[in-house]
Amino acid sequence: MQRPDVEKQQEILQCAARLFAARPYHEVRLEDVAAAARVGKGTLYIYYPGKEALYLEIIRDGFGRVVRRIRDELKDRGGDPWVRLEAITDGLIDFAFTFPEVYRIMRSGVLTAEDAGLQAVRRQLTDEIERVIREGIETGRLEDPEPELTAQFMLSFIRGAVLYPPAGMTRDSLKLHILRLLRRGIAAGGAA
Repeated sequence: MQRPDVEKQQEILQCAARLFAARPYHEVRLEDVAAAARVGKGTLYIYYPGKEALYLEIIRDGFGRVVRRIRDELKDRGGDPWVRLEAITDGLIDFAFTFPEVYRIMRSGVLTAEDAGLQAVRRQLTDEIERVIREGIETGRLEDPEPELTAQFMLSFIRGAVLYPPAGMTRDSLKLHILRLLRRGIAAGGAA
């Protein structure tokens, strides 16, 4: 029996992400993924019991990478909530632009609602954002009656703009606009 190989598994995930981002879920066959990854179809079953498991792993892996990246970014950012929110925004936008196929799949909503593992890792992401907002409220720098909702809004702002970008949008213009909206919306006293 063949043993799992981490590099091969990552190659399979990357190839599958490109295919699922380019075509609707129901049109992607495991044979397509195997051919793109240059492995036999049987090799896919060493790693994933089927197409749904492969698809969900792409999403779980993507959210996991975003959470790790944001946690790493926040380690060295001190206590200023605006610096921390900027780091989160940077991390989310950078991930979306660096890994567009994975990001598109993560944000697609296909097959994700009932996967407990996926919901747990997605919750880690919103918890990180909410925690920074709550810390800002505690220090008096932010005013927000609904930090959990604001965390969801941040993700939705980025999702909408990245998936349906207005003409001329860049990473920097998106980041500046999101931070402007946050500063006008949750800054203590109405301005940061």
